[in-house]
Amino acid sequence: MAMVSMLFGWIGQELRLDRWIVNLSIFEHVPELPGGDMAITPLIVMTVAAAGLTAVRLAGLERRDVPS
Repeated sequence: MAMVSMLFGWIGQELRLDRWIVNLSIFEHVPELPGGDMAITPLIVMTVAAAGLTAVRLAGLERRDVPS
């Protein structure tokens, strides 16, 4: 997933991809530091999304029927 995000961010403009495709990259939403303004909202949204996806994955892991 990280490789796809980097691909969209780095060469998306050279390939003239639509803006919504380039925006799928997580690197389009984090602040460019140093030298940029620090925006906390994208970081909070990504952290909440990651925590939610982790919770869903752990709940699915508990339901697995694997003998131990």
